[in-house]
Amino acid sequence: MTATLTVPSISCNHCVAAIRSILAQTPGVNSANFDITSKTVLLDIDESKVNLDEIEQKLADADYPVASRQVG
Repeated sequence: MTATLTVPSISCNHCVAAIRSILAQTPGVNSANFDITSKTVLLDIDESKVNLDEIEQKLADADYPVASRQVG
């Protein structure tokens, strides 16, 4: 499944690195592509291992709350 998450607090490469580290430690996240300008993360995930709510909670816990999500 693919999803685009809007994360308003993405403002620099440090933010991208922090989020990339969180996602790398999350089983089921196959890939993540970042766009700092639009403050979005395009995810490819394996829903049998992780769901978007879990990912959003991990990001919120790290002070990167998700403002919106678009699936597909």
